[in-house]
Amino acid sequence: TEHTGDASYVQDALTIADAAIAKFASKEHPGVLVEDCEPSCDGNQVAFKGIFARYLGYLTKYDSVPEDKAASYWQYLDGNMQSLWNAARSQTKVGGAI
Repeated sequence: TEHTGDASYVQDALTIADAAIAKFASKEHPGVLVEDCEPSCDGNQVAFKGIFARYLGYLTKYDSVPEDKAASYWQYLDGNMQSLWNAARSQTKVGGAI
């Protein structure tokens, strides 16, 4: 939006983000991003989570993103971070590959 003046790009990004969150939602642990390959993902598949989280965070910084939408994305990211932290400290590794 800042570079092109076209707000439709941000709207498209929001639509894609919402679809990705829905597609990769864990049925066992709602609100946690999982891959279809878990628990045997390769490095590229595991990296997707970090890339997605990074750019979802960037997306929330655009002025045209509604505050409630940005807040819901941050809540989602926080839930994933908590799941990752807990999995790293447990034997079950719930929440996916680290």
